[in-house]
Amino acid sequence: MARPSFRPYLLLTRVSLAPSALVDAAVGLAIGGAGQSPGWRVIVTACVASGCVFAGGMALNDWADREQDRLTRPERAIPSGAVAPMRALKFAVCLLGIGVLLAFSLGLAPGLVLGAVATLAALYDLRLRGGWTGPAALALCRAGNLGFGVVAGLAASAQPMELAHWLPAIGYGLYVGAISRLSPFEDGHRPIEGNAPALPLRVAAITLACLPASAFALRPQPTGWGALCAFGISVSAAWGLWRLAAAQTDWTPGSVGKAMGMGLRRLMFATASLACMTWHGDGFAYGVTLAGLLGMALSHRLRQAFPPS
Repeated sequence: MARPSFRPYLLLTRVSLAPSALVDAAVGLAIGGAGQSPGWRVIVTACVASGCVFAGGMALNDWADREQDRLTRPERAIPSGAVAPMRALKFAVCLLGIGVLLAFSLGLAPGLVLGAVATLAALYDLRLRGGWTGPAALALCRAGNLGFGVVAGLAASAQPMELAHWLPAIGYGLYVGAISRLSPFEDGHRPIEGNAPALPLRVAAITLACLPASAFALRPQPTGWGALCAFGISVSAAWGLWRLAAAQTDWTPGSVGKAMGMGLRRLMFATASLACMTWHGDGFAYGVTLAGLLGMALSHRLRQAFPPS
């Protein structure tokens, strides 16, 4: 008897994009814990919970798009017949549920935050696909995922929550929202008029370059070297987006797709820059920064074996 293949399920969950979701949670832990390690149990639980919600949301997205994919992406797991639609739905719901339960094991507040992220991800998959509602939902999901890590870090360190703890998540969400505004141009839901895609790309570049500034209100204050490295990472990553927006004049859905890909690949640059702003304590934040940068290489290797499209 042939062994069952897990490859279609890994494709269903966009496993090649998952490292960025795990890094979100780890960077949030560093922000919430002021650079101090919350312990391996909290780190592993938070990252697995975040990964489960991300994977479940991706799988539910494919289930919701199954009829359209039969026409436009027949090679995907559901329309190709590799995964039955009902199995895909059950798989997605189980992953979302497991992620939220794991988050509640870290405390009430982390559970509520990741539960809200899971609910919003499901609403996006099933309903919120509009020109503004879609990017807004995606921005809130990624901001909430980072915020989940922050809240889990605060719970582990028994520190009170302050507005300053949410500022990096808000800045991160704004960046994701700007990149997501390119999506309607790519899928044909919004006609490309002149140089219109360049505007959200420039907004994303400016937001990314300024992102580390959102962490200056944290306590203790970021170190000089940490801030220098943070802005070095964010500005260099933003410069590529700005240059593309300036150089590209004849936009097509294909070129918009490449711009989106560049923006999404910079998600871990964004979170690595935030991790630099928490370089204090026992070295946990240094490890998180390194994990974010290495995660990009891992994601690239995974994309070769498990294409996210």
